Amino acid sequence: MEQTNSLDQTSNLSKRELEVMRKISWGESMKEMAAAMEISELTVKQYVKSAIKKLGAHNRSHAVGELLRKGIIS
Repeated sequence: MEQTNSLDQTSNLSKRELEVMRKISWGESMKEMAAAMEISELTVKQYVKSAIKKLGAHNRSHAVGELLRKGIIS
């Protein structure tokens, strides 16, 4: 049952939100992400904020930790 709830939460993340969270886990800066994704830094920040909220995390580190724990990112 816990696994189903975990998958439901992460399936709510958009492709871009997952991409941003993966890049955070790799240690990329906002500026690097924005340049690589060809979007503004503000847009990157919005993706991060949205992903954190959807995951029910307290901050970006907690969100990345949850995604790693669930095996969504590596």
